[in-house]
Amino acid sequence: MPTPDLRVEVGMVADQIKAYSRFIYIYGKVVNGFEVAEEQVRRGQMTTTAAARNRESKEALYRQVVNLRGALDAVVQKFQANPRLQVQYLRLSSAAEAALQAEQLAAATRWDEAGKTLTTVIERLADTMVSFRQ
Repeated sequence: MPTPDLRVEVGMVADQIKAYSRFIYIYGKVVNGFEVAEEQVRRGQMTTTAAARNRESKEALYRQVVNLRGALDAVVQKFQANPRLQVQYLRLSSAAEAALQAEQLAAATRWDEAGKTLTTVIERLADTMVSFRQ
């Protein structure tokens, strides 16, 4: 029996790894800015305009986390519907669980923990890629 062509599915997982990797690169810089802003607030050095922009940035970052998770969930659903991809589906589900946890942490403004959990998403996506070879 010929080996099924799973290049499309592999590409879908690779796209998720790329999206999360690019996001984490930006995420760290943005969260660092939040920490600096919070220190300015504590010292009374932040204007109300700057504080409003900081709140907007936090909301935007949270929305990006939500959007990333939504895109990953869409891939998970496609894999779930394919009986040939059940091993990969389970691995992707694990990544999606970590993405949900990161979203919850971000919603609670626990940015550092959310960032660490986002790296877990990438690790689990990488495990999914490996499972294609088994």
